[in-house]
Amino acid sequence: MSLANPDTSVSTVSVVMPVYNEAATVANVAGVVLAQPCVRELIIVDDYSGDGSWEVLQNIVREESRVKVFRHTENRENPILFEICPKPPVWIHPETAKRHGISDGDKLVIETSAGSAAGYAKYTLGLHPDVIQASPNWWGKENINEVIPWDKFGEGMGSVSQRGIVCRIRSGSVEEIHKEEGHG
Repeated sequence: MSLANPDTSVSTVSVVMPVYNEAATVANVAGVVLAQPCVRELIIVDDYSGDGSWEVLQNIVREESRVKVFRHTENRENPILFEICPKPPVWIHPETAKRHGISDGDKLVIETSAGSAAGYAKYTLGLHPDVIQASPNWWGKENINEVIPWDKFGEGMGSVSQRGIVCRIRSGSVEEIHKEEGHG
């Protein structure tokens, strides 16, 4: 993907490109942007993708000196990214989903001793079958922070530890499950 340096007689620009779960397309898009003679640099901001986008971006940086990449440690509510991903994804291995009666795209609930949160199943082979991953920075019943047992983490850390938390997953909405259990 390495491209010759742009023509210095042409005015140059810096391009900032947000990325969210674009592992399959980001290299091609970056190549198209970098092929423009006016592009001096391409700054790519990964908004905490969970599909391998970050790894693809690392390869691009190794091959192209005009590319700089940054990654948020959580999803930052970028309106363009919400257009790309309008529902909170919960990445789950298809085998795990099948064991729990969950289809790709189903609404599901994640529960821990601390609370529950909702999301939408997104199949991936990139996770171990014993692991699910939910994206932070959603709100209301879809706020994954509701399942974190904060008393288990040291004070002053400033962010959630990158440790796993034992949870239970079920198909359905938080309201349906609470109703089933007599909570509302």
